[in-house]
Amino acid sequence: MINLGFAKQAKFHFCVISLFFNFAYSSPIPATSTSALTSPEKGLFFSIKGFQLSAKNTSWLLSEEPLLYKSKTYTGALFSVEQDTLKVDLTLENYAKRWMKDYSQYGFDVLGVKSFSHNKDRGLVIDLLQHKQNKQIRQAIFLSNKDAVVLTCLADQNDFKNILTDCNQMIKGFSWTKPFLEK
Repeated sequence: MINLGFAKQAKFHFCVISLFFNFAYSSPIPATSTSALTSPEKGLFFSIKGFQLSAKNTSWLLSEEPLLYKSKTYTGALFSVEQDTLKVDLTLENYAKRWMKDYSQYGFDVLGVKSFSHNKDRGLVIDLLQHKQNKQIRQAIFLSNKDAVVLTCLADQNDFKNILTDCNQMIKGFSWTKPFLEK
């Protein structure tokens, strides 16, 4: 073993621990889902696909599963993020229509569809109800070029009105950014 004086040993151990801490909190691509910048306490998520999402001032915590948030307050309430790369150019409405017709096969009733603008981006919000499992869903869809992002908020119908403010806050926390890796 290397014989260092007490002060040198303490400094050596501090450096080793610091390096370990930095590696433990590093990620292959900084500011992505595995980075310290996006820890659940910070409420941020940056995607290399070119968007970011903020859970700041909400009850949502980023879970261990990628792109899934769980409510701190309501058991079973989830907020998920789905990324999709289109093979052909579609409008926001045509993209949504491609799979909206399948909702009824899964027992969902469409309560409403509405387009909106946020941060200079157009979005589409779809509200759904699933009677058999007593679930209510709000989906927000954003489309940029051939990249689509679907934000889905799900909860028991009885709890949904209580988490709706946090769902809407998450949707407002979405914005397109420059993709980390250009195609």
